[in-house]
Amino acid sequence: MPTIPATCVFDFHCQDKSTTHLLDRLGIAVSEAFDLEDEGGPKLLAQFLYAFDHATPEERGHDTTVTKLSSGEDLHKQAREKLNMRESDELFKIRAWGDDHEYISAAPVFVEMSPTGRGTRGFPIYDPKSDKLLYMKDTWRSGGLEKEGNIYQRLLRNGVTHIPQVLMHGDVPGHITKTWTCKGDAPFFPDIIKHPRYHSRLVLPMLRPLTEFRSTREMVNAVNDALIGR
Repeated sequence: MPTIPATCVFDFHCQDKSTTHLLDRLGIAVSEAFDLEDEGGPKLLAQFLYAFDHATPEERGHDTTVTKLSSGEDLHKQAREKLNMRESDELFKIRAWGDDHEYISAAPVFVEMSPTGRGTRGFPIYDPKSDKLLYMKDTWRSGGLEKEGNIYQRLLRNGVTHIPQVLMHGDVPGHITKTWTCKGDAPFFPDIIKHPRYHSRLVLPMLRPLTEFRSTREMVNAVNDALIGR
């Protein structure tokens, strides 16, 4: 994956005044500025570093639901063949919603590069249980919006055609933007931000990439179906 799997990032900025920062998909929270040359400055920095050092990987912002697939694992060769990956390409295990839902992923075919917002990524995944190639959409949805999987399911129940069947979907337990809890009465916090963001995943069927169409007719029909469903 070209981006590090993380739920948030911490950093420390030091100039005339020092600040600590928490960044996630909602925005950035900045501590009150302090001077390292003042009597209490070094103590504040030491408290931050101590707390960070003793935090769990999840508290530090690591997305522990994503891990590298070791070349020595039994699934490695099978997944590489299914995903049509080169020997030098990295593969990852995604425990989408717990140990019962584990997929093998290739590099994303779509990455939203904005530092804030949904951070949407889409990538092919291999499901060892069904031995099928699927597609996962990974995004940070606004808490004010309905889950995308619920919308798909409601449309299907009402007979809407030309849309994919949702195989699995839901929010990742415990993955919620932390800057929301830092909102307080800060005057710089935009009024438009009324909800936190939740890390959400959606698994859909995948036949093959659109670029691998067998004829122009097949490509045009696929695009037409997508436009109708849209």
